[in-house]
Amino acid sequence: MLAAVGRASLQTNLTLNINNLLNDATFGMFGLWENRESLKHMQRMCRQLITALARAVNKEVSNSLIYEPPEDLKVVLSDPHQHHQVLAAIERFSCESMDLRAPPMPDLFDDLFDA
Repeated sequence: MLAAVGRASLQTNLTLNINNLLNDATFGMFGLWENRESLKHMQRMCRQLITALARAVNKEVSNSLIYEPPEDLKVVLSDPHQHHQVLAAIERFSCESMDLRAPPMPDLFDDLFDA
């Protein structure tokens, strides 16, 4: 997801498909799985993850991720600033808590590089 949004051109609406995301995450093996129950289970888990991700990111950047059940997720990238905000929010998403982690605190010497 992060790679797809990062590679997206600016000022676009990107549509991501769950099966394509799972196929990318498994290096092309998802489409080759023979166990249909396992495949459906992975799709359900991905839907839950995407629903939580969209909810969390939209708190930070409103209406930027729109989940269209059952298979598609639309990512709205209207300008470079929104693109950056969406990427930053996705990077902070925690699969453990299913929410965004707190923004990192600046390091001790971060202000030296700004001078």
